[in-house]
Amino acid sequence: MKKRNNFLRITVTVLALYSITISYLHFVDNPTCLPDKGHRYFGVQNQKAAVDLAGIFREEAGLRERMTFSPTPSNQMLLTDNTTVLGWLDQPTNLLPSNAISLPVDDPMTSAVRTVAKLKSEGYEALIVPEIMAGVKGKLVMVTTNAFDNAMIVYRKNITEMGSIPHQRMLTK
Repeated sequence: MKKRNNFLRITVTVLALYSITISYLHFVDNPTCLPDKGHRYFGVQNQKAAVDLAGIFREEAGLRERMTFSPTPSNQMLLTDNTTVLGWLDQPTNLLPSNAISLPVDDPMTSAVRTVAKLKSEGYEALIVPEIMAGVKGKLVMVTTNAFDNAMIVYRKNITEMGSIPHQRMLTK
């Protein structure tokens, strides 16, 4: 009987430690509370348009703002599906497409280089964009290509490796 009690104590202790570790990884170290599968960035005209669209999405589909943050020069409103982002630039520009697919990868530059080579070999134009976002230091690499219509590919590190979320706030209530 004593061996069984010891086994139960050890099992409960191991499960408790496992539960604490998983909770930390999902809720503390990952601000989205879900595994990072990337997101889709939809360019909007400005903050008012993002708030208005988020209101419509909330009313029509139950999709709410999770948070808004500002990795300069952009502002991004992450919605509660954790894959939809409404974004606008501080200074509108025609240099970048207004839409993007953002994908977490182990090595953003290596993925970007391979993507450019593959797209060019298939007859498309493709270019790695010089780093324009403050504080990313190789953690995020953008690729523009005419394979997309008004969109680009963004390779980045996992959200837990990107660093603190800049200027986090809520714009809707």
